[in-house]
Amino acid sequence: KPQPLSSREFPSVGGGVGGWSGLRSGKMGGGGALAKGGAVKAKLNNAPTAANSEKKAKEKAKENKAKDQRAEALKLRMEKSISSMGSAGPASSSKDKASGFATLTGAEMEDVGDVNAGMINVKRTIAEMDRWPGIVQGYTELGLYSCFVCLYVIVLLMQLDVGPSYAIDTMIRNNLLDQGDKLAAVASHGDIFAYLLQSYSDGNFEGEETEPMGGVLGDMFADKWYNDDPIPADESGYLFGYNRLIGGVQIEQKRGYKGGCTGDSLYSVFYPQCYNDTYITADPPFLYFNETTGKDVYDLTDATFLQQVEDSKFGDRTLLDDASGDYYGSVRESFEYNYTIEGYRVFLDLAKGTTFNLKKISQLREMRWLDRQTRDIIIKFTFYNGNFRRFAFAQVAFKFDQGGQFIRFDPESAAVQHLVRGGTSVLTASIKMEPYIVPEDFLRLGLEIVFMIWTFIYITNFVRTLIVAAVTFKLRDHLNSWMILDLGNYLCFVMYFVMRVNLMRYVVNNMVEVPTNSYQPVFQIAAAMTRTQLKVNFVNCLLCIFRFFKFYQFQPRLQIVNKTLAASTVNLYHFCVIFFVIFLGFAVIGNIMFGGQYRDFHTIPNAMQALFETLSAGNFDLGPTVGNSLLTYPNNAVMGIIFFVSWIFICAMVLLNVFVAILMDSYAAAQEEGEAQAKRVGLDKPQAVGDDIGKAIGIMSRTLDPRSWKYTEANLYHALSHLDKTMLDPEDKSFYFKKEKERLEEEKDKITERLEELEILAEDPQEQLFHPAWNQKSVTMAELARTLPKVSKTFRSNNPDENTMEAVWQTQLYFAPEDDTYVEEDEERDIVTLREKLTALIKENAALRNALAEPS
Repeated sequence: KPQPLSSREFPSVGGGVGGWSGLRSGKMGGGGALAKGGAVKAKLNNAPTAANSEKKAKEKAKENKAKDQRAEALKLRMEKSISSMGSAGPASSSKDKASGFATLTGAEMEDVGDVNAGMINVKRTIAEMDRWPGIVQGYTELGLYSCFVCLYVIVLLMQLDVGPSYAIDTMIRNNLLDQGDKLAAVASHGDIFAYLLQSYSDGNFEGEETEPMGGVLGDMFADKWYNDDPIPADESGYLFGYNRLIGGVQIEQKRGYKGGCTGDSLYSVFYPQCYNDTYITADPPFLYFNETTGKDVYDLTDATFLQQVEDSKFGDRTLLDDASGDYYGSVRESFEYNYTIEGYRVFLDLAKGTTFNLKKISQLREMRWLDRQTRDIIIKFTFYNGNFRRFAFAQVAFKFDQGGQFIRFDPESAAVQHLVRGGTSVLTASIKMEPYIVPEDFLRLGLEIVFMIWTFIYITNFVRTLIVAAVTFKLRDHLNSWMILDLGNYLCFVMYFVMRVNLMRYVVNNMVEVPTNSYQPVFQIAAAMTRTQLKVNFVNCLLCIFRFFKFYQFQPRLQIVNKTLAASTVNLYHFCVIFFVIFLGFAVIGNIMFGGQYRDFHTIPNAMQALFETLSAGNFDLGPTVGNSLLTYPNNAVMGIIFFVSWIFICAMVLLNVFVAILMDSYAAAQEEGEAQAKRVGLDKPQAVGDDIGKAIGIMSRTLDPRSWKYTEANLYHALSHLDKTMLDPEDKSFYFKKEKERLEEEKDKITERLEELEILAEDPQEQLFHPAWNQKSVTMAELARTLPKVSKTFRSNNPDENTMEAVWQTQLYFAPEDDTYVEEDEERDIVTLREKLTALIKENAALRNALAEPS
């Protein structure tokens, strides 16, 4: 029970809060309450600054007196308004008073607000002070997560060091491999040897040059400076002056099986030999894993394995097995299966010099090392750049198809080309074999440790939250999309840590001794581990970006995108179903009609990518990576035009605009919802981030005020809470307001329906045959039956049956509604009157909504 305020505690006397309380409750008496309210106001306004000021006390008393007079005038107007509503009777006086208050005009509602003008709104002030810690916590969590993601990005950038990686990759692709010119010209087996040798000859024929003319191998194994000075042995193997080759170059070949063509074909005699894409394999049986060496042990004496190795040999064995010949000691092993790489290989040793290695490649060409069974040719090499303290692994792969297809290398269409059977691809990767050696490396190590600790703190809090929810049987409340997103993000972080530790352990435990005379697969394995780690980080970065939306929920303006996506989820789901069906359908049609001539439509994934580029990138030639123009192949010119126009019209013009419309409607709905929530707390629009920042700056600046140690927010909060307890709450009349609102809405619906009817009735009946007035011009079935014999000879001998008439002509006859009668009256006058009533109801409803919102 609220305790009364004593006159000793609040000596000032006046009207205000109590008068407003009585006014809101519909009980306009109670001068004591007005006086008590004035005392509270006087205490709040005068105590801190002018408690002993007689002048301010007189001004406050004068102001309170003026407000009391306005309250009395408002009381008389309300009593007059309530007394005019006599239909409810004396038994429902409380409800009538509520209705009377709801029918106040806008000016009268402003007078109600003037009673408390300049006074402290206790409830709202307390509510804002309660809400502010949540806002601060929201910004704190958003700031911490932003710092966490920034640290993650900094660690990744320091680990990858993309600047030197790009410089090395550009040198390999453009300078060494010349991927835009020489590599792009490779289209056959012979072109590969030309690419490697560049017109090299061993001098067996008179008139041929005996020196290498360049080529990839000529650059790698160069033994002369540009002025023909010899390069010393200790300086050999430098690529373009700064990148030194490790060991040499390894060229691998994957071969497919050959055999009789399957099936009883009539053309088997004409084409007796077929080739497939299955690689030749001869793997030895596995025995056990040697924990000491960390390697698998195989049975190399197995008879089956030895026979498979023997059968896998190819080439002219007479020349290759001749110990006295030139091929025995150089290229013989290149025609025999190597189970380590599961294929065939030739290693070009840097220490053997330029002439020896180029002659070795020339001998492979003479012995036709590449033939119809060749499926893949892979060139691998590694070099070290001491300026960047990193190794670079490079791989060039040439793939051949059973149909003789070999698509020239196109660096601008690698994403499409790798899906096509046959073609060339280039892969590079940079590896740091000494990850922690200079001071900046140890700085990165410190950041990595801090980042790991920070991540595990997040993971620990996440797991603890789930455990507490499970113990308290509230796990269902946490099972939402945000929880799944957090779980995926944390799992990616754990995978990243595990991969990073395994990579560091592998490179540290497998240091390469240089110089070496053999190919070192350590760099290839480390490059593969690095690429896998990059894929995990790519997915993890996307999840980190999506998780930011979780931290936007506390701020009304920031969460508008969240609300937009949530409001459009159902519509987007159905839109995606329709779009995917059309998208896949066009991709299948493109693959069927044009896949035989164009690489972009050679496979269904390629077709989907090409079609998507026409929508997103604006490439309207349907061959954006090749340069085709409108698919003008002679056999498909008309179909290409029809395909192109229909795709652009359906997807680019119709479906994309439907997609934008769905998002725009959801965005507008989200804005309206935000504005409605802002009005519930007394704001014209949702608070922006700048408003929160301004408030935070104001709070922090007040700490510099020397008086802030006494006038703290805690003291203000306790004082307002105490006053809130001692003051009577306004009478809750939301029930009466809701009833009044329902009544007004029912009347509004009736008036709207009647307006629609009158708009039809007000028109000229001659202008429309379905006007309700024509219902007066109607006849019965009996009258129609009596008329038929007069106009038709068919019914002159026998009278028509009414039931038969209705059954046969039921689809041709139109019957007037039973209750629809045309009343001749002044419809225009009724429309004007009803519109005036509807306008009054709308204003009354708006005033009622404002009154409903105030108590909260």
